[in-house]
Amino acid sequence: MKFTLDDSQVPDGTILLFGVRYVDSETGSRASSKVFEYAALKASGRWYLTGTGRVPQDAGWGAVARWLDDPTREVISVRTVTGTVEVWPTPGEQPVEVPRPNGS
Repeated sequence: MKFTLDDSQVPDGTILLFGVRYVDSETGSRASSKVFEYAALKASGRWYLTGTGRVPQDAGWGAVARWLDDPTREVISVRTVTGTVEVWPTPGEQPVEVPRPNGS
């Protein structure tokens, strides 16, 4: 089943996590059982993905959909990030002002 998304219904600030497995484009067989995870952030109506190479950056949903639909990729899962946890400063800890070397 192919993953589809109505981008107009997705608010800015949404983070999607894609599980992607690579396949051999000639035989259609899985090149590996390893699943790679990519994160995508929608900001100001544009999408930004993690990864290297030709991963869409500052792109419309159409570019992301074409990238996902490449015959060498099999989308295994799609999840949303539904919450955040503050990791700094540690709850109850006050940030410490660190003086700069030039004294400012």
